[in-house]
Amino acid sequence: METKNHLLKIEKMFAFIAKDKDGNESLPAVGQNGVMWPLVGADWNRIESFRKAAQTIANHSDQIITLVEFSVRKDLETI
Repeated sequence: METKNHLLKIEKMFAFIAKDKDGNESLPAVGQNGVMWPLVGADWNRIESFRKAAQTIANHSDQIITLVEFSVRKDLETI
């Protein structure tokens, strides 16, 4: 996220991606207080807060977890 005059704009996203034994990818999520949170974020603090969950998923599944960065922004629609 970039700050300029207190304006926050998301310029890139980070995500932990799960890959199964067949090579299919998905977004892992964790449950907290009745809400499922996908392991994605726009700031490093958020990603660090999900690191332990990503490690737990990797340890207890047949999935490989990879941290990726998406950094090309394309606005598709404004509602």
